[in-house]
Amino acid sequence: MDEVPMAEAVLDFAFLPRAKGLSARASFETLVRKNQGMIVRLALGMLRDRDAANDVAQETFFRAFRHYQSFRSEAAFSTWTYRIAVNLCLDAMRRSSGRVVQPLDHAEAEAAPALRDPEPGPEGRAIVRDLVRYADAALEELTANHRSILLLREVEGLTYAEIASILRIPRGTVMSRLHHARNNLQKAFRRVSRGRSFARR
Repeated sequence: MDEVPMAEAVLDFAFLPRAKGLSARASFETLVRKNQGMIVRLALGMLRDRDAANDVAQETFFRAFRHYQSFRSEAAFSTWTYRIAVNLCLDAMRRSSGRVVQPLDHAEAEAAPALRDPEPGPEGRAIVRDLVRYADAALEELTANHRSILLLREVEGLTYAEIASILRIPRGTVMSRLHHARNNLQKAFRRVSRGRSFARR
């Protein structure tokens, strides 16, 4: 069953900090601390630029605070801020569509800890660097819609229902778009890594 776990939903509800007698500002700060890392990670994955990602995160929470009093507590705060962040990222990507983006090797390696040995040797580090570079280049080839849906599902681990709510699309569209995004990512990865070998040299 693809639903938000009850414990997670309860933690995300904005009325909980308010119920503890905190001011609106204090309850908002509590929710920002809980969600800031996820928003920065999402923006970094979409924009491939740390400064731009931090700008998006800052603007996301600025807009959220401005409208916090009208926030409906039956919706998860994380879902609400994800929606704001995705829209800001899409706007930023449209504005900078001709800009050359540098690979984020270090950030990508941090986002994919499963690729790293606890203590990789020189060969292991070289393989990881290659994989990160190819994954980064492949992700760059995806459309903004495919990139955002992959990040929400594969990096943030959101459910189909959560993604549908954030992107305001039907759940079936989420599944279809995710299927196409995965296929396109695999094809792009094969293209950028063609002729390369990750085996022992």
